[in-house]
Amino acid sequence: MHTLKVIFGGFLLLGVCLLLGRWIGGAAATVVATTIKYFLVLWLAATLVNMWVGVSKAGYSIKDEAPVALLVFAVPAIVAIGGDPLLAKLNNCSSLQIAESRTNLPIMSE
Repeated sequence: MHTLKVIFGGFLLLGVCLLLGRWIGGAAATVVATTIKYFLVLWLAATLVNMWVGVSKAGYSIKDEAPVALLVFAVPAIVAIGGDPLLAKLNNCSSLQIAESRTNLPIMSE
């Protein structure tokens, strides 16, 4: 149950980061990408702190806690990275605009 709460906390942190990024920098694809990078760093730090608490306070071994920490980090991180095109669609960007912003190359349309 604790693991699910921590993963949910990761989704909340992602939401807060995205809202702050949009509030500070707007809805540009580069702002979203930068926001996701900051989220990943913050979430990794939070995951490592959670692992440290599990080892030092709860009495789990690193061997027991490491796979759980990987799962806790991976679920929100995969959603953050994989949800980038979804967020762009919510911001009314087309797939071509997403691809163009990632490659910085003009895309030829028919």
